[in-house]
Amino acid sequence: MKKIKRIVFLAVFVISFIACDDDDEISPEDTIDGSVQDVDDDDIVMDDDDDDSIDDDDNDVVCVSDCTGKECGDDGCGGTCNVCSGSQEECQEYKCICVPDCLNKECDNDGCGGSCGECTEYENSYCRDDNRCRCTPDCFNKECGDNKCGGSCGECTEIFESVCADSNTVSYREAGICTEYQCSYALRKEECETYCEDGKCADCTPNCAGKECGDDGCRGSCGECGGYNTCNNGQCECTPKCGENSCGDNGCGGSCGECDSINPSWYSCDYIDNDEGYSDWPTRKWIYRDNWIAWCEDEQCQYMSDIPTATVCDDFCNPKLGCYLCTSDQWCKDMGIGNYCNSKESGHGVCTCGSDADCKAEYIEGIQAEQICVDHLCRQGFHW
Repeated sequence: MKKIKRIVFLAVFVISFIACDDDDEISPEDTIDGSVQDVDDDDIVMDDDDDDSIDDDDNDVVCVSDCTGKECGDDGCGGTCNVCSGSQEECQEYKCICVPDCLNKECDNDGCGGSCGECTEYENSYCRDDNRCRCTPDCFNKECGDNKCGGSCGECTEIFESVCADSNTVSYREAGICTEYQCSYALRKEECETYCEDGKCADCTPNCAGKECGDDGCRGSCGECGGYNTCNNGQCECTPKCGENSCGDNGCGGSCGECDSINPSWYSCDYIDNDEGYSDWPTRKWIYRDNWIAWCEDEQCQYMSDIPTATVCDDFCNPKLGCYLCTSDQWCKDMGIGNYCNSKESGHGVCTCGSDADCKAEYIEGIQAEQICVDHLCRQGFHW
C-alpha cells in the first residue's frame, strides 16, 4: 500500500511540474503513459506516512491557480493574478477600481477623471493650484456695488451739508444710491415758511399785526405798496415821483409843475422875408420871439412860438437884448454881442462879430443863454 502511494505522488508531481512549464501546455509525451488525462481533486492523494496501504479517506490536494476573468486579486492558491498599476487603483472583486482622492480638496480633478467640486460660490471664484477655491475681487473704476466675491466695492455714504439756495430755500442731497457701480446723490430743495439761514429754515414767527407793508420780522414781507406809494413804518404812503419831469401828474394826485409861457432860455431872433406871402407876417424884418405857447407832453413842457405874436424890430435883434440899435463898437463889446458897430457904414447900427469869442455867454434871469457867431451876428443856439 505504501508503495502505491509513492507511485501516485510521483505521477502528480510530474504532472504539476509539466503544468508549470513556460509553454503552459501539456503534451502526451509529458504524461506517464503518453496521454493527457484530467485529474480530479479526489484522484490526487498525498503520501503522508510510510504505510504501504492505500487510505481512501486521505484527501490531500495539489492547488492549481485560477485567474480566469480576473484583473487582480487572489489566484486561489495564495498568490495574485495581477497588481493594479494606477496610484489610486484598488482591487475590488477582482477588478482594478480607481478610488477618487478629494482629501483636503475643494475643487479640480479627483485623480479618477472626476471632480472634487466646482468653485461657483461667487462670480469671480476660481480653483487655485492647491485645489482650494479662491475669489479675486473686482473694484476697478467702481465706487460701490458688488465686488463679485461676496463683498462690496464701497458704500454711498458721503455726507453733504445743506446750504441756502436762496433767501428762503434750503438745498440738500439725499442719501446716495449705487447705480452702475457709481454713487449718485439726488439734489432736493425745501421752501422755508420763514427764511433760510446757515443751511436750514430759521425758527421764526412772522408778525404783521397792524402793518400794510414792510418786514414781517422773519425776512419776509407784510405786503407791497402799489403805484408811487412807499412803505413808512409799516404803512403805505404816497411819495411824489417827478424826477426830471417838468410837468404832469406826480403820482400822488398833485403836479410836477406848470409850463410857463415865458421861457427866457428860448428867446430867439429871426429875420422874416415873408416869401410865403402871409398877410400877418412882417416883411424883411427882424422879430424877437419872446412869447410862447406852452403845453405839457410826456411829463415835459413843450413850447411853440407864434410869429404874429412876436415883437417886430425896427432895427436889429439879439436874444439877450431883444430889439436894439448900436451906437459904437464899445457898446457892442459891453453888451457882449459883437466887437464892431457898423452903423457908420451902413447906417443900420448892427453889432457884428468875427468869432464865437466875440459873443459872450450871458445869464438871463438865471438861465444861461449861449450865443455863437453866425453870419457875423451873435445868435443863440449852435452852428448848423
